[in-house]
Amino acid sequence: MNRPIKIYIFSLIYVLIFLSSSTLAANSQCDQSPDCTARSFYIWYIDKIENNVEPLYKCKTTLSKYISRSLLIKIYKWIDDENQEATFLNDPDFYGSLNADYFIKSQDILNDWAKNITTTQTKIKKGVAVTIVTLGATNDTRRNLTVSLKRESNKWKIVAIQKGAHPLDAINKTPISPHIVNE
Repeated sequence: MNRPIKIYIFSLIYVLIFLSSSTLAANSQCDQSPDCTARSFYIWYIDKIENNVEPLYKCKTTLSKYISRSLLIKIYKWIDDENQEATFLNDPDFYGSLNADYFIKSQDILNDWAKNITTTQTKIKKGVAVTIVTLGATNDTRRNLTVSLKRESNKWKIVAIQKGAHPLDAINKTPISPHIVNE
């Protein structure tokens, strides 16, 4: 091989190693940060929906990396329940979300959500982390979601989502949902 080709190949290998180590570091950080987990989930989830892929049916393995086992069981049970309306009316986690996507608390994804996903600083109390995820950039498109997470298999996973930006200091008084603390 001549010298310029060797330098090119060496440079290419160096860049690939650098990029892969950066990706690993970012993934590792998300394993340790609840707000990063929540933001990464919404980036992934909205992308799937926009590309007409239904994550609840087509991406169960990836979904389980972000969502707790207990919440997934509850969602699939709710979907499969023949008497959905009765289940819906008696379950505080699903109240207000009939005919809406549980994860976004809406029937539709607005155009600016995919490129405008932010989180607040997380508050953690008694093993429950709470962050506010904001989808959208304008007053007309903005959707706030209160996302609660717990550690499962050494990773932060979403255990509950509520529509709206509930005060983060509420975690100091009561749990977001009676189902979270007792799991």
